[in-house]
Amino acid sequence: MVKVEGIYRDREKIGQEVLTDEKRFEVFMKNGNKERFFRSIDEGIDFSLFIHHVNWAKRSRMRGYFFINLKPSTLVKYSREIVHVLDRKIVVEIREDFLTDEEVEIIKRLREDFPFLLSIDDMGKGASNLDRVRELLPNFIKLDIKIIGSVSQLTFFVSFLREFAPRSILIAEKVETEKDYRMIRGVGIKLWQGWYERQLRSAEKDEKEGVCSCGRGE
Repeated sequence: MVKVEGIYRDREKIGQEVLTDEKRFEVFMKNGNKERFFRSIDEGIDFSLFIHHVNWAKRSRMRGYFFINLKPSTLVKYSREIVHVLDRKIVVEIREDFLTDEEVEIIKRLREDFPFLLSIDDMGKGASNLDRVRELLPNFIKLDIKIIGSVSQLTFFVSFLREFAPRSILIAEKVETEKDYRMIRGVGIKLWQGWYERQLRSAEKDEKEGVCSCGRGE
């Protein structure tokens, strides 16, 4: 089973992140620590989940990009198998804080031979290394705005990222409210994902129901 979170440009959906249904793994997570579990997950299991998500995405009728998570160590270990199942809509998403310097070099060379789409997730979490971003030149960089904090900190961080990776497209994560949406727009980030999607869906539903009512002359 999978779950999907929409990714938007302004208010238009341009893709989705395909995620594992965490309920399948609750029995393995001590005290609900999913961070520790997914950090230590076996590469073989991680690879199987990735292939499952890729196959699901290819069968899906959804449009746009499909962002699919993968540990850098899994990408390195199963690189030959992985690059042959990718297409122009699949975005491989890896955590920057999971990367080692050796993996950066391997993935960099791999992308030179097979230029697949790459996204760096959770940028700004922990001791982020901007040099790794400059080396990998990812297509997308995701920023957790709840980790970064204030508008001034976000503005400062975005300016650094645009200097180190000027061609990378920034995506704001954890956009939950209209205030969050206006904040990321204010610093020039156009792509986002988060619970704010529910408000958009609710507004669209109300608008459609209102149009239908008018159409019936009620």
